[in-house]
Amino acid sequence: MGHNHITISERESICKGVSQYLSRIEIAMSLKMSKSTISRELKRNSENGSYSPVAAGGGQILIETQELQKRTRSCRTRRYAISSPTSS
Repeated sequence: MGHNHITISERESICKGVSQYLSRIEIAMSLKMSKSTISRELKRNSENGSYSPVAAGGGQILIETQELQKRTRSCRTRRYAISSPTSS
């Protein structure tokens, strides 16, 4: 059995479930995950009783941003001299 990380969208679903006062079992069932996985995620990434998917996925967001920057070409702005029409 392979080791998988929780994705950002899964973290957002966990956050939504918590805000809707769903139990950890209900959240786990909706995401097809173990109850203990949800419990660990909430324990590790909650501060003062509130869960933040952005804080939890901070490292993953950084990696995804870096990968996106590698794939995108840099956009260079070229400046052309705009000639005004001459009156004849």
